[in-house]
Amino acid sequence: MNRIATVFIVFIFLIICSVAFADTASLTITVDKEIATLEDVINLTISVAGNGGEPRLPALPSFESIRQGSTSRVQIINGQMSAHMDYSYLLYPKQEGVFIIGPATLDYKGSKITSNTVKITVRKAVARPAEVSDKELFVTAEVDNTNPYVNQQIIYTLKFYRRIRVANARLAESPSFEGCIVVPLEKQKEYQTVINGQQFIVSEIKQALFPARAGVLTISPSTLQCDVVVKRQRRGGVFNDPFFDDSFFGFAQTESKILRTSPLEILVKPLPEEGKPFDYTNLVGNFRATAEISKQKLEVGESATFTSPSPGPAI
Repeated sequence: MNRIATVFIVFIFLIICSVAFADTASLTITVDKEIATLEDVINLTISVAGNGGEPRLPALPSFESIRQGSTSRVQIINGQMSAHMDYSYLLYPKQEGVFIIGPATLDYKGSKITSNTVKITVRKAVARPAEVSDKELFVTAEVDNTNPYVNQQIIYTLKFYRRIRVANARLAESPSFEGCIVVPLEKQKEYQTVINGQQFIVSEIKQALFPARAGVLTISPSTLQCDVVVKRQRRGGVFNDPFFDDSFFGFAQTESKILRTSPLEILVKPLPEEGKPFDYTNLVGNFRATAEISKQKLEVGESATFTSPSPGPAI
């Protein structure tokens, strides 16, 4: 008898909850910061109160948004029960300015529900000193020649320096090489270097650029995103021993970081007309041509392979 009564009570409880959850739905947008810089990451949460389904995030052309997942929770206030679903996003600012985020929308029972809006101010990153010994991670971009001729090869190098643990590093925004022909040179390489007594791990990518026109060409910044492994604060006790200061024991978490290079300007010179060969084919640089044959001695009727690579700029 007690079992039947318990099942009946649970059944009534579920019916009440389902009615309470289904009667209403509302949306709320919150952010963890309303003033940010180009190097900050903004955590945005859309909270759905009630059983309303998944909302739609509005278009955010000035940000890159990455969905982080969702969590559910139940609240009981003054005897009233409500269900909430929180949808989390990371926002990476792309430009400075004042932006209105929202409203998010949700289709619910044939009608559209809209959320509030939030205002976010994005400012330029705080200027940093020239010394890099106090930085834990940073990115740089450089070219080996800022004053080339049209069609002359220059080398663009992107470097990612870090002396702390990172995860999920990726190039979120590649630079714009407008006005240049771009040729990848080699795969990413990794090595170690020492700067002002600090040892850094460096990831390096090189690309060859060939300016196609004279004038000032601007290479836009590269944007790199990564998660930095940080330690969580822990209460005292046996686990306060330094031996346990490792993510293996679950005492580490990650924080998202965004890094940008500075834009680069290249002043491309036109090719001189004086002394220009009549059969000139727009190639600029030092060239070398090689040829080889697979066999030096051949029998009558025997074949050999003659190889002559296309000449290119000597690197």
